[in-house]
Amino acid sequence: MYEEVTARPNSLGPGRISLTVNKRGSSAEENSGWARIKDVRHLEPGQKNVTALSGVGDEAWWDGHIEKGKIGVAGIIARKGNSDFMLDSMVIEYVGSPDALKAIAKRVAGQL
Repeated sequence: MYEEVTARPNSLGPGRISLTVNKRGSSAEENSGWARIKDVRHLEPGQKNVTALSGVGDEAWWDGHIEKGKIGVAGIIARKGNSDFMLDSMVIEYVGSPDALKAIAKRVAGQL
């Protein structure tokens, strides 16, 4: 997890970015783990603020709201091979870049 050392002036608190990686021992373990993550995070078409995301791993989902081209609390949840990861932005204000979060997610998936 990365946290701003000093919160920006007039912000509600410091911004945080976290990365959680699950490396599974087999395809069966990954299939089971991925199914649980999708269920818990409600990763399916039609859910509010959830959309499928292409170009990141074998399967990826965007979870969050974009306002005026910026993100606050949002995340990318992705699967590649026998691994999956969650890259979450936990910033109350809408200041983050969705493109930057996607670029980081692509780099993470490329290293799995």
